[in-house]
Amino acid sequence: MKKRVSSFYIVYTVLTVLFLAAILCVLSFFYSFLENYESTRPFHKMDEVMSEYFLTDDKRPLLLKSGYSVPEYSSISDVLSYLDTVIDSDNIAYYQTGNDNDDGTVSYSVVSDDLKIAAVKLSPVVGNAERFPPYELSDITLTIGGSSVVSIDAPVGYSVYVNGYLLTDKNTDGEIRDDESCRHMYGDAVGIRYVTYTLDGIFGSPRVTAKRDGFEEIPNITCDESGIFYTVSPAYMTPDEDFSKNVLDAAVYIAAYLQSDEPLGLAAKYMDQTSELYANLRSTDTRWVVDHNGYSTESPQVTECYSYGGGVVSCRVKFKHVLYGYGTTYEENFDETFYLRDVGGTFLIYDSHNN
Repeated sequence: MKKRVSSFYIVYTVLTVLFLAAILCVLSFFYSFLENYESTRPFHKMDEVMSEYFLTDDKRPLLLKSGYSVPEYSSISDVLSYLDTVIDSDNIAYYQTGNDNDDGTVSYSVVSDDLKIAAVKLSPVVGNAERFPPYELSDITLTIGGSSVVSIDAPVGYSVYVNGYLLTDKNTDGEIRDDESCRHMYGDAVGIRYVTYTLDGIFGSPRVTAKRDGFEEIPNITCDESGIFYTVSPAYMTPDEDFSKNVLDAAVYIAAYLQSDEPLGLAAKYMDQTSELYANLRSTDTRWVVDHNGYSTESPQVTECYSYGGGVVSCRVKFKHVLYGYGTTYEENFDETFYLRDVGGTFLIYDSHNN
């Protein structure tokens, strides 16, 4: 005779199976719920954004997506080079900075070596009927700015360019400074006056160029060791040989006259004899000089010739004036800028200053 199974065990077994099945269903649903929730979290989309825009070799898509406005005095290539420099793929990261509960927008900051590169916003896809709609990129704002500051001293009336961008009065503080030449002008001539241009937020090393309006001569541009302060020199002209010889002869004769070696008359033909300079030379007492019995001129140079308009020019004359004494020599460095004006087609010296 078979032993009957108790109904209790049958019910218990059925209930246990049903209970386990219910748990499995709940766990399956909950797992699916979590998987769906997790897959739509914004940081997954942020990982895609990082890969697509920040961790690529080509940063042009990043510039285009952000709508970044390149400064007038910089170029796209300058900005791209800057991005390549500041974005370190090994040390770039992002962190959440805000969560707008009204529309679900999530904000992030992107940093590289503690430097903030951009602000990113992600928003839920509009119109998506899912319980947990996926996120999409809604905005990238680059927070970069060039770190270089440039200060440029240039003569008034010169066109100055930084990376091809023409500087204007809005790039200056409005202050104009007179050069030494302004103290020696004649008639309508205008001396050299300087203005300072300042630009900040430049990407990389700037390309500074300049020209004197209405002239062919190209000015020389120098920069100090800091790479910040630039100076545009006057656009000096190249004088003809006769002009240079006359100015040099006048300078040598003046130096010789002041040492009682030559009469002033040798220099007089090169000078404006109505000028104060000529009058001062005539009244100079040249008796008290170093005792010597001869002189010579070494390493003569005529440089920095400049046209001011109004028939006025200047030239810098340098040479070594050597006096031969009795058993010894005396050397003196002559360095003078002469100002000349057009008198009936001939340029005559009317003023000077020592350098």
